[in-house]
Amino acid sequence: MPTVVRRGGMPRRWSLFSLVFVFLLGLASCKPILEPELKGIAGVELGRNEEGNWVVSLKVTAFNPNRRSLKLTKLHFKVWMDGTELGTVTLAKTAKLPGETEKTVDLPLALKFRSKSDEFRVVLGGLTGGLKRLEVEGNLHGQIGLFGKGIHFGRQPLSRLLAQFGSAGLLVK
Repeated sequence: MPTVVRRGGMPRRWSLFSLVFVFLLGLASCKPILEPELKGIAGVELGRNEEGNWVVSLKVTAFNPNRRSLKLTKLHFKVWMDGTELGTVTLAKTAKLPGETEKTVDLPLALKFRSKSDEFRVVLGGLTGGLKRLEVEGNLHGQIGLFGKGIHFGRQPLSRLLAQFGSAGLLVK
């Protein structure tokens, strides 16, 4: 049986075979994305950036069970104390956790307060044990290759959120 050639010069049966092969290859290479296992917070550093906002650098130890690197691309949380919104926490720079490794990565977080008095309330709360009264709500977005996933954390005490990661001891007692 003669091969029918299309305008592009490629035989039809080869182009159909190529499409089926690429589809099956793509289907076989897709594995479910596994969530990283957070081991804890190894350290915290505090400073200010050039805009005058506070920057908290969290040293987070985590295990990425996936073959590919995991990128934390977005983090945005609102912060409250005693029912009053104080400001926001955002990811200052993308963080990357290599695949199939346990590693401590640096998460630079920018804290932007609504006013100087809100900033003072947090500092004073840190000195008097008031950090236990902080509440947070926000979103986290990560990406492996082309695939991304977002997680929403409902409004909850910061101590509860940290306890999920085994780091509740960071709050002043």
